[in-house]
Amino acid sequence: MPIVNFSVPKSLETRLAHAVKVKGFPSRAELFRYSVIRYLDDIIDHTVGTRSLDENPRIVALTEDIEDLVISG
Repeated sequence: MPIVNFSVPKSLETRLAHAVKVKGFPSRAELFRYSVIRYLDDIIDHTVGTRSLDENPRIVALTEDIEDLVISG
C-alpha cells in the first residue's frame, strides 16, 4: 500500500486529534482515509471545479438549517 505523507499546521493537528478522539477513529490515518473516500464519492460524477455549491446536497441542507435558525431567532 502506498504511503502519503504531508504536514499540517499545529492548529489543524489539535483539531484532528480532537476529531479522532470524539468521533472514534482509531488513528489520524483512518480519519484521512474516511475523508478522502467521502470526498471522492461526493465528486465522482462531476469534474473538479464544475459543480456549484447549490448542487451539493450537504451544503444545501446546512444552508437551509442556518436560514431556519435565523428566521426563527
